[in-house]
Amino acid sequence: MNKEILKERLYEYFSEQSTHDIVQLHNNYCEAVNCEDDKIYENEVDFFELHYHDRMMDLVRALGGNQDYRYQDEWVRMDGCANPESVCDRLVDEWVDLDEMINHIIEEDDDLESEEIRDILNENE
Repeated sequence: MNKEILKERLYEYFSEQSTHDIVQLHNNYCEAVNCEDDKIYENEVDFFELHYHDRMMDLVRALGGNQDYRYQDEWVRMDGCANPESVCDRLVDEWVDLDEMINHIIEEDDDLESEEIRDILNENE
């Protein structure tokens, strides 16, 4: 399988995945390329405990007047200034660079801990 067909197969695979699965693969990609700051989290208490621990005033400052964070959104990440920003399910793809991820998968032969991606890569051999 040539590189273009492999890319097509990977795009097809990603188009069939749920938002939750794509976020998980994105986070695995972030770990693989050492970009932990770009990880995406479900918008729930665990995210705030992870990033703010017992620093409630820091959290209050980060959320005070923050137009980029909405409690009702499904997904959250830290922006470049360490403030939370959020998006709903249908907009999370704005945070996930599929082109970059797919190029990484192909160039590094990295399945991002997915058996399905490994199967697609193995088809290429």
